[in-house]
Amino acid sequence: MISLPDFLRYIVLGLLLTISNLSAAPLLRPLTPDQGLSQGSVRDLLLDRDGFLWIATDGGINRYDSTKLNHISTEGYELKELAFSSLLQDSSGRIWAAAAHVGIYLFNDEKAVFELFMPVPAEKEHAETGTIIALVEYDSQSLLFLMDDELHRLPISTGVPEKLFSLSDNGIEDGWLRTALVEDGNVFIGAFNGVYYLDTDTRQHTLLPHLTPEMAEAP
Repeated sequence: MISLPDFLRYIVLGLLLTISNLSAAPLLRPLTPDQGLSQGSVRDLLLDRDGFLWIATDGGINRYDSTKLNHISTEGYELKELAFSSLLQDSSGRIWAAAAHVGIYLFNDEKAVFELFMPVPAEKEHAETGTIIALVEYDSQSLLFLMDDELHRLPISTGVPEKLFSLSDNGIEDGWLRTALVEDGNVFIGAFNGVYYLDTDTRQHTLLPHLTPEMAEAP
């Protein structure tokens, strides 16, 4: 049986060990504007091949190495003026960023700045719409981006976008697209009304069907 003084000694020893462990551990703080984040509303994250965390916010882009935040500049704009919606590292290692109402930027490693690669199409520039929502790689030669209710392909060689799909062109007004997925050349589009499959060769599209167990088992 442990006496009361022994019991107290165990408690004190346990507290001392706990305090010692806490003092040896790093002091963790949230990553917020108080720690240097350019803006607190985070839209997208990208962990690149070198281990850097890229953070897209409503007030610019930051690159984080676990100890320091760098504010990445963009040519022609103050960092805080741009709201970024999407980040991408393509198969060649290039870093892309979509500024929702301005266009698509490509990171210049030598200058350590984002340079405007493709502005928002002129007819969208001053409209209430014209918001780039998402950016994905289609293949080594081109990207895909979603803008409002449209899907565009962006050839890297020309920088000139090509519209592949639009909800309004198919009689669906006041709709919008949210995300896209490319898998083995197949493009799946997440929209407000479901998931579309797009054949980029024929430009034919269809809402992805749902197979009931009975349909799946049918010969």
